[in-house]
Amino acid sequence: MSELNLVEKVIALEAVELFKTLTPDQLARIASIATEVSFAQDKSVIEPGRPMDGAVRGPRRRRRLEPERR
Repeated sequence: MSELNLVEKVIALEAVELFKTLTPDQLARIASIATEVSFAQDKSVIEPGRPMDGAVRGPRRRRRLEPERR
């Protein structure tokens, strides 16, 4: 999968509720430093109790988030 260009990243960021109030220039600044990271389909990218070092945007499919069963 090829990485999105700057315009595509800005469009993707506009769809995120957290960024809805930002201007196009602000979104472009975020997009210019954003990188895409791919994970295996069964890989957990958010772990309870562990601080996050970035934002996560998943594919446009419905996902159900459940706590890890121990």
